[in-house]
Amino acid sequence: MIIYINKITIAEKGMTLLRIVSLSDDETADSKLFSEYGICLYIEHGRNIILFGTGASALYLSNAERLGIPADKADTLIIPVNADDCTGGVETAVRKNRNIRIFIREDEAADCAVKEKLLRVRSGLPQSFYRSDRYNTFRFERFTEVCKDFYLVAAEKKDKAAEADRHFYIRKKGFYVPDDFLGECFAVCFPGRRRDGFVLITGGAYTGIAGMINTAKRLWDAPVLSVVGCFAYTNRLGKQTVQQSHIAKSAEELSGLRTGSIYTCHNTGRKGYETMKDILGDRLQYLRAGEELNF
Repeated sequence: MIIYINKITIAEKGMTLLRIVSLSDDETADSKLFSEYGICLYIEHGRNIILFGTGASALYLSNAERLGIPADKADTLIIPVNADDCTGGVETAVRKNRNIRIFIREDEAADCAVKEKLLRVRSGLPQSFYRSDRYNTFRFERFTEVCKDFYLVAAEKKDKAAEADRHFYIRKKGFYVPDDFLGECFAVCFPGRRRDGFVLITGGAYTGIAGMINTAKRLWDAPVLSVVGCFAYTNRLGKQTVQQSHIAKSAEELSGLRTGSIYTCHNTGRKGYETMKDILGDRLQYLRAGEELNF
């Protein structure tokens, strides 16, 4: 059984150069698909098949099979943040392709944890995974090219810390300290000519979506065709972890930036999405598992 994907086409007919399909999300576009608290974006760019996150489990593969998407053929895996909602299916992806390239920033390839009530539990994969010779892992500092016209970047400036930061920890010099998410990365992809613009992809925007956009614009001085990804306003229980004023401020900043359509998902949450939509209007859309973007 193959479920037909709900497609959103931005490119001119016959000109699709970048394909993005959501395989893991808190919501689905079809009742026959599975949902979870996670993000996995299947990306076709040139000859490359890229997974941006793997969700919270191997569920992304089940959805891929139902959608007729060859996610098991991925040659590249990007981990924007070392957290359970991005890394749950990594080991499955590695079993499918032992040579798959894994990209993560050096500062993020560390032991991480999340505070749940009074307990601190591990989140993401252990540092030993990223440093093991068994895997084809590329740890980079602030900038790297994944393939032609596809880059991973660190934001130059972190926005004021959101309240959600207090629940996350990272191990540095043998001790767990509050995670400032300065190890986060985002993707910048050019579907066509550089001068025509790029698509920015984020797996949480913990360091602030406005800072990411401004960093990319300074680096390339090109139009922002679209922003795709989540903004980390809710936790795995669906509880909003930041104040409405923080969400509204982020939306106002986005409103003032010249970007194309914004497709958000996962831990932005419906309440956060509605707050942003009141400000951004039709420029903002929700991307559910089973929906596709073409540029």
